[in-house]
Amino acid sequence: MHGGTGTTVAIFPRELRAELSYSYKNSRIHSLTSLAYSKGKESVFGDTKYEPGKYAVKLYKIQSRNRFYANRFIHLLDVSVDYEQGYADEYRQEKVTEKDPVTGIESAYWRTLITYEQRYKVTLLNGNIHYKMMWVNPLTGENTAYVGILGKMNSIENKYMLPVSSLKYSNAGATLEGGYAFLRKGGRALWIEAGAGYNASLSASLDLADSTTDYAQNVLIPDMDYYGASYFRGYLQVQYQLPVTVKKHISIWFVKATGDYLKTNKHTDASMFSLTFGLYH
Repeated sequence: MHGGTGTTVAIFPRELRAELSYSYKNSRIHSLTSLAYSKGKESVFGDTKYEPGKYAVKLYKIQSRNRFYANRFIHLLDVSVDYEQGYADEYRQEKVTEKDPVTGIESAYWRTLITYEQRYKVTLLNGNIHYKMMWVNPLTGENTAYVGILGKMNSIENKYMLPVSSLKYSNAGATLEGGYAFLRKGGRALWIEAGAGYNASLSASLDLADSTTDYAQNVLIPDMDYYGASYFRGYLQVQYQLPVTVKKHISIWFVKATGDYLKTNKHTDASMFSLTFGLYH
């Protein structure tokens, strides 16, 4: 949307949220399923309450979290689907300045001349599924190892009206994960975890009303390398945990080293290494 001069402040009050949940629990199964709906609006103001437009969004979500206990194993299965619809009304305004003939004091306000209803629209659909099998020490209840798989799907469409321009892209991917705790003794453990996955671009298209502008040439069109990329990602993480007693209170401290590598079918490869430490509480 077109902005005005001065400081711009965005306010996003959540107007409505409703959720319905169902839970089931026995000695072997813990399950929680929820349906949620939320609706919100964003108002943007600038100099002397200049208002370029308003944005409204609706979000629908279904989520199921499940835990299955079987002897030395815990099976985790989480599923979620999000669907979001958003649109923006855009205003064309002119600044009106008035002067009090008695006091000579000037005041100003913005008058709306034209309203473009739903000039900008966005639609998002996200789906995720995660399965993990964990090995548990039957005496202490500690997690000693795990393997799992994650799957995801994303679809996004941005559309701008008058003139019409649109960006659409979708992708799907899966990741295998696993970890094992070595040197487990007295609350200490050396965790080695790894994961590898592939994310495939299903579609990516950009349709511009005017592709010759500086913004289109320098930002929108080059960004399609990102939106249309398929990629492989792998990571390795080594973490050492140990209990530390401070004033008779035991906390689990950790130091963790992580290496992450991403390889795409474009020219946007990346690698990362990090070293962190802290405590679990």
